[in-house]
Amino acid sequence: IFSTFLFTMIIFLKLSLWWSDLNNYTSLKKIILSETNLINNSEFHELVEDYIGHALNEIDINKLNTILEKHPYIKGTRISKRFPSTLKIELIERDPIALININPMVLIDTEGYVMPNILSTKTLNLPIMTNFNSDLNLYPLGERVLSDNVEEISIWLKKIKIKYPSLYKNISEMKITTHDNITIILSEYPTKINLGRENIWTKIKILKKFEKKLFPKTLTNFSYLDMRYE
Repeated sequence: IFSTFLFTMIIFLKLSLWWSDLNNYTSLKKIILSETNLINNSEFHELVEDYIGHALNEIDINKLNTILEKHPYIKGTRISKRFPSTLKIELIERDPIALININPMVLIDTEGYVMPNILSTKTLNLPIMTNFNSDLNLYPLGERVLSDNVEEISIWLKKIKIKYPSLYKNISEMKITTHDNITIILSEYPTKINLGRENIWTKIKILKKFEKKLFPKTLTNFSYLDMRYE
C-alpha cells in the first residue's frame, strides 16, 4: 500500500511540474504591435503590457480591443494569438483631416471624431478651421464632434482630399464667416475663395473645372474668387 501511495505521489508531482512548465510555456511573453504613423506605438504597448505573464488562452481579446479603441487616435484593432507565447496587434489609426482653432486646439478625423492635438502641427500639413464654436463641450475627445458645422465641413474636406487632392493640399484655412458663409484661404498668395453656404460640393466641382481651363495658370493667380454667384 505504501509503495502504491508513493508511486501515486511521484506521478502527481511529475504531472504538477509538467502542468507548471506548460503554463509557463504558454504564458504571454511578447506583444508585437504594428507600426504607427501618428504616435509612437510604445504608448499603446503601455496600455496592454500588464497582460504579459498571463496565460495566452485566458486573455480576453474583446477586452483588449476595448482598451485600445478608447485611445482617441485609434479607429480599430485586429488582434491574434500566436501560440505558444505571442500576441500580435494591428492598430488602425484615425486619419486627421483638419485642425480646429479653439483653445486647446483639437484635430478632427475624416469621420468627424475628435482627437487631442498632441502632435506638432508642423508634422501634419492640415487645414485650420477657424471662427467655429469654441465651446469645448462640442469636442469630446475620442467621440464624434457635436458641432453640425464642423461635422459638415469635415465631410467636405474628406471629399476634397479624395476627389480634388491638389486643392486640399493647398488649403491653409477654412473659415466660417457672417451667416455661416464658408471661405477657403489657400496657402499660396494667399487666395481667398468664398463658397457661401449652399451647394458647397457643386461649387467645388465648378472650381475644379475652372482651374483646368486656367492651365497653365492656377487659382493662385487670383486674389479673390466668389463662388456665391452663378
